[in-house]
Amino acid sequence: MGIFDNLLILLILKIKAINLKINQSTHIINHHSDFGNTMDSYFQDGVKLKGVLQSKGVLHIGGEFEGELTSTSHLVVGQGGTVKGNIKTYDITNMGKINGDVIADNKVILKEESTVVGDITTHQLIVEEGSNFEGQCKMVKGKPQVRPESAPIPQEKKKSRLMNL
Repeated sequence: MGIFDNLLILLILKIKAINLKINQSTHIINHHSDFGNTMDSYFQDGVKLKGVLQSKGVLHIGGEFEGELTSTSHLVVGQGGTVKGNIKTYDITNMGKINGDVIADNKVILKEESTVVGDITTHQLIVEEGSNFEGQCKMVKGKPQVRPESAPIPQEKKKSRLMNL
């Protein structure tokens, strides 16, 4: 093989790696469409954030976050993601590591090989085989609160919107 053949093979491998990463991201985005959302914010592996983070849309943490995290929608901690701090969200899917308390108004999903060290408060808890949870869980009774972005518009506002058209 010549040098050009080796470069061509490296280029093909690089393209395949990029396509694999795109397919994995598409799978994650499609997973969230089950909740009626698209991916709004994505922090990939290598990104390190520290402080207070508030999100109104679907948020994916693939890197490291330390601090207080609040989301009114769906939070995903990816396979390489780590969160050190307390989380308040509507839904959460954990595929990585969380060290802190989790409060989810609706649902917590702990995927295989995920870790949570801290207490969980939620309406629904789904724990896959192979996940690790060290803490206490409080199950909230009654219907979960409606997510703010999917809440119905009150009648008075509906009327005024129609009149302004």
